[in-house]
Amino acid sequence: MKNPCKGCTDRTVTCHGVCKRYQEWKSELEKTKQWLRDQAPVTSQAGLKKHNENLKHGKSRKWNLKNQYRGDS
Repeated sequence: MKNPCKGCTDRTVTCHGVCKRYQEWKSELEKTKQWLRDQAPVTSQAGLKKHNENLKHGKSRKWNLKNQYRGDS
């Protein structure tokens, strides 16, 4: 999706407020951005907190799963 302003011969300093091509492009861009935000995975705060704690202490998820069954934490 290319910005219609690049190479436009009618371009001026304040044309974004009145240019129909730019407004249509911006509308489509916002729809695309919203769709991408809606597709982002939902993560829980508890899961992120545990993940960050493991990273801070140098523990990987594999290490935690392996030692979870041995009683180590």
